[in-house]
Amino acid sequence: MALLRSILFLSALTLATNAFAERQIVEIYQPTSLLGTEGEDDPLHNGQSMPATILQRPVVVGGAFPESPVAAVALPHTIAGASQGFPKESNLIVLVGGKLHAEWGEKQHTIIADFSQAKASDDLGVTLLQVMQLTAECLQLTLKGWEKTPIDIVWKTPEGSESLVNTLPKGIKR
Repeated sequence: MALLRSILFLSALTLATNAFAERQIVEIYQPTSLLGTEGEDDPLHNGQSMPATILQRPVVVGGAFPESPVAAVALPHTIAGASQGFPKESNLIVLVGGKLHAEWGEKQHTIIADFSQAKASDDLGVTLLQVMQLTAECLQLTLKGWEKTPIDIVWKTPEGSESLVNTLPKGIKR
């Protein structure tokens, strides 16, 4: 009987620990439009100023790694305190129509960065390639320091722009 109680107690403790660990606040990075401000930045550190930057924000994620933090990078984001007339959306991934999701694997994880239907309008101030480069940097910053399992990135680009993939990272650096 004591053994049964011990097993039940340990099972309940394990379930409680897993439930707690699956919902937490994490710091994620998002490629953010600076349109509506007078600001420009060089977020890729390559000498190219653009009306975009990378901002860190806390997000509550629930679920497994790497799926939840990767999905959070592509969450919509309205800038708090913005006055009337300020753009309603600031996440460049959302603005161009990109999508991110991750697939868990035992030996490696995979991020699918789907920009196949994405379009960067002329008034956005950045190109689609720049949005994808910013996305890669945000993924790197968000996932650095997580577990040591390799993480590959599979890029999907609009038809006719497959050459963009050659300029983008193929994985997260450890």
